[in-house]
Amino acid sequence: MDPESPVEERAAPAALQLELPSSMPARAVEPVFVEGEPLRARLRRRAFLAALAFGVVVALGIVAVEVIVPRYVRRACIEQAAAHGIVLAIDDVELRTAGFVLQGVKATMTDLPGASIEAPAVTVETRGLQPQKLTASGMEIAVSGRWSGVSAALNRWRASEQGGQGGAWAPESLDLDGSRIVWQGT
Repeated sequence: MDPESPVEERAAPAALQLELPSSMPARAVEPVFVEGEPLRARLRRRAFLAALAFGVVVALGIVAVEVIVPRYVRRACIEQAAAHGIVLAIDDVELRTAGFVLQGVKATMTDLPGASIEAPAVTVETRGLQPQKLTASGMEIAVSGRWSGVSAALNRWRASEQGGQGGAWAPESLDLDGSRIVWQGT
């Protein structure tokens, strides 16, 4: 402060005053309850939402098993057959604990014209993702042409890169129960 300033200004309180806390103890803050749902109702609502979320997860799991996985199996079978020169059509796929069942199977081979296979159901037993046993009941194998031509075409296909020389895609066991071969020679 300036010594020449009037006495009233010197006696005035400083611009910034600090108040020290008093020696009185602070009161405990009482909880404030907001009007609304009672605790029991909130817990019931949360339990309901948890059960609903669990139900949605279970429903999505069922959809995956009943819709998505069969579509995947169908597509994988068709792609695997196409890689080996086989045109495959499948009406439906049913999942089983040991594999799956292909319903309404029709197959033709581009390298073997005049040959086709139809089966109402083909059961594929798997270990891991590899086919182990293939069982077809009521399969009909239709072949047309001379034996020499069909045999030569089949041998060429089997010897080709895409042919049926075995591998991971071929089952270890094949069971054709009640099936028949229809041969139309020319």
